[in-house]
Amino acid sequence: MKFLFRPRFYSANPNADPDLPQIAECLAVLDSWKSIENNAPHAEGFMADFEDFHENAIRYHYANASGIPIHILTRHETAKDCRDLTKWRFRGVSAELEGYANPADQYFVLKAFRERAGRRIEIVNFTDKDDPMHPANIIRQMRQDGMTNFLGKVTATFKYTNLFYQSEPEDSDAHISCELFGYAPAHFEDVENAGIIQAVIDMEYEYRCIFVDGKLVTGAGCIEEFTPYNRLGYGQAFDPQLRQKRHEDTPVVVDQARTDTLVTFARESLVALVKEDPRLNEGTIDVALGKDGKPLIVELNGAPNYGLYACNAKLIVDAHAASIKKN
Repeated sequence: MKFLFRPRFYSANPNADPDLPQIAECLAVLDSWKSIENNAPHAEGFMADFEDFHENAIRYHYANASGIPIHILTRHETAKDCRDLTKWRFRGVSAELEGYANPADQYFVLKAFRERAGRRIEIVNFTDKDDPMHPANIIRQMRQDGMTNFLGKVTATFKYTNLFYQSEPEDSDAHISCELFGYAPAHFEDVENAGIIQAVIDMEYEYRCIFVDGKLVTGAGCIEEFTPYNRLGYGQAFDPQLRQKRHEDTPVVVDQARTDTLVTFARESLVALVKEDPRLNEGTIDVALGKDGKPLIVELNGAPNYGLYACNAKLIVDAHAASIKKN
């Protein structure tokens, strides 16, 4: 079994902070990446996303140090050329395998998730308009129950859409459905459990925990601009930096008490989720605090294309390496 990676062409971010924390690690990661940069698919004028590039590079750096063989995808080789899942375990950004379905991507069907979601979530199918699970019919039910804010997400493929919509009294149910899902019904017609509609609630201090073999390994606040270089403490598993509102420019604070609450909840929730579906092996569990201060599960994400934020990448790769060697 090997680690599988696709290099990303990189142009240095001219706005990057030269005083990044863990600068020695940063330099070591970039030095490691040079060994494969010639295989990277180049694109004229392409500026790689700073966070995505460094997250993939740091994964490669520690995979390279693990002793597990690594397969580097060339410019002419695609991930779908490597479909034998018995060969690949830890895949880098842009190296997902076609046809591979991670159980974590179907989190919304699990009772353990729904009991801990802290909000109403309905599954929809993109079938004919007479289907009770058609989005317009689900929206009608939710509006009758007094809901006006909706979040739509296609689940048939990785984050095809994730759209908030606040309805007006004059909006038809079909109009809201179209606003939430656009052309998705044409792409995923007759797909079972094709999407979900969620009631929008106020949540704070969103936190990502990464699990391998059904156990939490590391975690960090969902702070968009952070990479593993920004974490506090080189060997610390769960970074205590949090942002109250993920998509707003609120200050980053160090809050160990809230972090402990979120990590404890994520760990206990994962136990219940794995008990319900033992196939849950690797991925992320995102948690947050609701308006009442109680923790809730935001979502799960399957490997490999989840963001790391300030998680400890070394612990993730070490966990995968230990699992590979054990099996």
